[in-house]
Amino acid sequence: MTNRILSCDWGTSAFRLRLVNAENALVLNEVKGQQGIAAVYNKWIESNQPESKRVAFYSNIFQSVLDGYFKEDIKDVPIIISGMASSTIGMKELPYAKLPFELSGDNLNIEKFEADNFCKNDILLISGLQTNVDVIRGEETLLLGCDINDDALVIFPGTHSKHVIVKDKEG
Repeated sequence: MTNRILSCDWGTSAFRLRLVNAENALVLNEVKGQQGIAAVYNKWIESNQPESKRVAFYSNIFQSVLDGYFKEDIKDVPIIISGMASSTIGMKELPYAKLPFELSGDNLNIEKFEADNFCKNDILLISGLQTNVDVIRGEETLLLGCDINDDALVIFPGTHSKHVIVKDKEG
């Protein structure tokens, strides 16, 4: 079992991937690029491949990033992908999980893709979360890394800023 993970926030317009030491959260390597889900989706549409090949198409693009940027041995390092990769334009649409959610992440919707010829690493694709009036997709994984022992208001600044109220260790 590896003590590292590949953590990916694959957003609409950006791709952020970090090799992380899971024991101390130290970032060992990082890639940021403009190959967001929207650009990959457009390539997917242009490819005219059947829907049954969609996951393989996205996985192959992911593998090309790994091959191009990571010189260290990342065999058997699992990839955890959040963000738009689980949306209608992503590698596979996953239903939103409902808020509140446990900070352990136990009630998120997750799909596992085993390593294959298209991507040499196992992939865990994580869904977003929803209330009756709003959604978050990607930001919830930032919250999972927080050590919150009291009630808190957590603000995620960015293009689409979000906030989460944590009460009794639930977001």
